Amino acid sequence: MDRELVASGTRQIAIGALSGWGLAALVSTPGLAAKLGIRDPKRLRQAHVDVIMMGGLVTAAGLVDDAPRWARTATRVGAWTNPLLFVPLAFKAESGATRAYQLASVASFTTTCAGWIGIARAATRAARAARAATAA
Repeated sequence: MDRELVASGTRQIAIGALSGWGLAALVSTPGLAAKLGIRDPKRLRQAHVDVIMMGGLVTAAGLVDDAPRWARTATRVGAWTNPLLFVPLAFKAESGATRAYQLASVASFTTTCAGWIGIARAATRAARAARAATAA
């Protein structure tokens, strides 16, 4: 078990859960979104849900033995950057069309995919080793 991944994932779930209070305030306080400059609160809900989901996935990834350090790091980074890319869109939808946003998005998705592929490979190796040990 990788306790650092588990700790990172559970921290992410906790922060995602806490962000629900902000969403509740936006829903229950008329005019708050406009006062804060939020044009599309649904994007904040996307970030909230995605942070929680990614945290759960990272927590589960912590159960994979012998995942390479680069894969664990990439997964942790991507689990934060992917959901947080929704936040700028809540304030300015056009930010998604900027070069900086697009580069950040490609970098985040590439990092995340690479990390998960590394973790999946480690899980596959571990499963094969367990089957071989059982068969012997």
